[in-house]
Amino acid sequence: MLKWDDIGFPVQACRSTAQGRYLLADDSGYVCDALSVKSDSRCCPQKGSQFSCQGCNLISQCCNSYEFCVSCCLNPVKTHKELAVLVKIAKAETAGAYNTVFDFCAGRCRHNSESV
Repeated sequence: MLKWDDIGFPVQACRSTAQGRYLLADDSGYVCDALSVKSDSRCCPQKGSQFSCQGCNLISQCCNSYEFCVSCCLNPVKTHKELAVLVKIAKAETAGAYNTVFDFCAGRCRHNSESV
């Protein structure tokens, strides 16, 4: 996502998780501590592993950290956008669907990580 700075130049803006106390995962699949997130963009520095599955059991698909669950889920090899946006948020016929893979992963991981 792009937003514009005060003089009209594009600045990258990220969506990020806000559930954890110390860690954040951004919509690019990076995890960082809350103190190192870029204040202007809400993006994590692009260092370390992108789409990290640290602390995740890939067989049970359960992670001990919400943020690493989201990062792992964002890997396009693991989660296909075409399928993720078709998943219904609730079981009712009137339920909506996820708009983005980030929304899908954030919702899925709220229910599939030991951190909740």
